[in-house]
Amino acid sequence: MAARKKWRKILYEDQGVPDNYVDSSFLDEMKKNLYTRTYSYWSVVRNSGEVTQQISSLCLFVVAYIYMYNQKLSPQLLVVAMAAVTMVGYLIKLYTDHVIEREGPHRTVLDDLKTAVIFTGFSFGLSPVLVSLTETISTDTIYAMTTVMLLANLIFHDYGASAAMVSEALSLNAGIFASVCLASRLHTTWHAFATVTLSLLVFGLWPMLRKQMKLSQEAKLE
Repeated sequence: MAARKKWRKILYEDQGVPDNYVDSSFLDEMKKNLYTRTYSYWSVVRNSGEVTQQISSLCLFVVAYIYMYNQKLSPQLLVVAMAAVTMVGYLIKLYTDHVIEREGPHRTVLDDLKTAVIFTGFSFGLSPVLVSLTETISTDTIYAMTTVMLLANLIFHDYGASAAMVSEALSLNAGIFASVCLASRLHTTWHAFATVTLSLLVFGLWPMLRKQMKLSQEAKLE
């Protein structure tokens, strides 16, 4: 008696079995979850923490504006507090620079000081213009524009994921534009200056420092 041929997964040849017949080897070549990535619980917690930190930064900015608008927070006091926080953050940045080995030219303390002085001078000099910039626009429109810009800041912010919609520049510009809109609804030049400076600190410097601290931690673990 001739041995039965091994069943093959084809339909163009008569193998002596019904068309709906399947052999025990039918699913041997099936691959499940080929491109699935597994994540550990704590890595997900760390990555989601970047999102919650950005949301918290946005809430801090909005709360500071509300307090200044209701004259419950002095803009001079806010500027002093921001200067103190910036100094602490800069010391942390200097420490992480020593931990992370980088190639190419490095910015010196004098370079950073020049940048800070230039920004402070331009911001304070343009603050009188910001106070009266949108006098002809209704407050409801200003708040609607601010809401859209702050949402854009959250959506396009770089959370460490490689996606086409990530744009760090767009996220920062949206946050600065939102601060300009809100600054035009405050009372004095100091209010406008404090609002714009706070937006740069919250939407620009803090994400950079956060990323630098993350790189520093990864460098220590290697």
